[in-house]
Amino acid sequence: MLFALTAASIIWGQRTLGVRMADPLILITEMMLGGALFGLIYGHYYGLSLTQRRQLQQKTLQLRQQNERLDEFASMVSHDLRNPLNVAQGRLELAQRDGDLAHLEMVRDAHNRMATLIENILDLAQTQQFTVDRQPVEIESVVNQSWDHVETNEGTLVANLDGVIAADTGQLQRLFENLFRNAVEHGGTTVTITVGELENGFYVEDDGPGIPEEDRDDVLERGFSTAADNTGFGLAIVASIARAHDWTISIAESADGGARILVTDVEWMTR
Repeated sequence: MLFALTAASIIWGQRTLGVRMADPLILITEMMLGGALFGLIYGHYYGLSLTQRRQLQQKTLQLRQQNERLDEFASMVSHDLRNPLNVAQGRLELAQRDGDLAHLEMVRDAHNRMATLIENILDLAQTQQFTVDRQPVEIESVVNQSWDHVETNEGTLVANLDGVIAADTGQLQRLFENLFRNAVEHGGTTVTITVGELENGFYVEDDGPGIPEEDRDDVLERGFSTAADNTGFGLAIVASIARAHDWTISIAESADGGARILVTDVEWMTR
């Protein structure tokens, strides 16, 4: 009877904090010592120690995840701002060389794009996630704007699409900018990039060297790149934006042997 009362007191004392004693030997020992009041007090404080330990472990995990997000955030900032910054620098050099002030319009547009990116990035920092505001978007218009915000050298864009999809305009533009920049960096200065429609989405492909089949899953991870001097964040950012829209991204080979990026599960509003 005494053992049963002691055991019940220990268990009740633990349950005041919503935990259970992990080691049954402790329970048996306390039963042998006897004393319902002692069991009650011991069970309560044992439960308290378990609760504090779990809280500490949870806090440690949260801090680790926050540090990982900060590292990821810093890499995204440096990566995305490189596109318009390169355009501004290139156009400024052309304006200085040729005296053609028309180049300064592109510099202005690039600066405006950087301001928009900074605003979006600050929003991302506050929410710790992509905020997707789906609106009807004319996809060809976004494709052309994205092309203007990337230093494409002598590259060629072929856009074979015409329709409206449900997407966040700013995030969609980031997606295309990163795809174009990735194609130019890996495909060379004269690369041809084609954007076209799929039944349930769209694709971006090039005539560059392509992505080896064994690397096609890895290139969507942050920090992985097939080029030694590349940051490895372009396609990872594309994958993040696609996931935020509940889209599916996959990689294949284009007809010319280059890379073919497919984005599917996209909602076409008009085609």
